[in-house]
This record gives sequence, C-alpha cells and structure tokens, in this order.
Amino acid sequence: MKASITCMLLWLLCFAGAQAQNEGIYMLSAVVKKMPCDNELLMLIGKSKICISKKPLIQLSEVEYISDIQYDPVIKKHYVDIGLSSAAVQTLNRGFASLPNNRYAFVMKNEVICVVKVESEITVRFFRMGYDLNLKDLTEVHKVLKTLRP
Repeated sequence: MKASITCMLLWLLCFAGAQAQNEGIYMLSAVVKKMPCDNELLMLIGKSKICISKKPLIQLSEVEYISDIQYDPVIKKHYVDIGLSSAAVQTLNRGFASLPNNRYAFVMKNEVICVVKVESEITVRFFRMGYDLNLKDLTEVHKVLKTLRP
C-alpha cells in the first residue's frame, strides 16, 4: 500500500513539474500546410488551436505582477497590465528587432491565455492585454492570471 501511494505521489510530482515547464511566453509558429504543428495548444477563450514554439522565450518567473482589471475611458475598453522583469523586456525587444511582425502566446495550465503582438520597442516593463476581449472573457482570463501572481 505504501509503495503504491509513493509511486502515485512521485507520478503526480513529475506530472506537475512537466506541466510547469510548459508555462511561459512563447513565440507563435507559422503553420505550414504540409507539416503538422509540433506544439499546438488551445486558447482559453474560444478554444481555437494555436501553434507555438517548442520552448518558452520567457519563463513565468519573469512575470512580476498582474494588475486588476482597468478601464480606459478614451477607447471605452477594459484591460489588464502584465508586468515583466527587465530581462523579459529585453528578450521581447530582441524578438521585435529580428521579427517585427511576430506574436507571442502567454501559456498557463497548458492553455494559451492570450496572444500579444509587440508593435514597437517596449520602453516600459509591462504589456497591456484584453482590449480585444469583452469584460466577461477578460474576467475569466484575469482569474487564471491571478493564480500566477495574486
């Protein structure tokens, strides 16, 4: 009995470790019709399939904060700020310099939480997401994000 419980606990720890390794900010991969995607995940909202790079460019440990849901009265949209370490900002800026049209997937719990396009060099240590979501969907995304940084 003890051996089977120990094996089960080890299996759960290994699974949890593997799951955590899949989290982070990934580069989106272009899908070629003749070649299948090697690393495809579902979006949290809408459940569409997203093809991402095999390894994250930025680890979740480099995400420093998740803001509360904010409202921009000028464009009348809600959003969330995701704070990044200076190393993460440098990584995204290098990505923008070499591939300016690329997009990035924020992956948690084996799902793509959001997709972000870096449209210019990042001069502040956060990116804003959620303008393209309705408040109900943004609230769902925010709930998942807050499990990372309450």
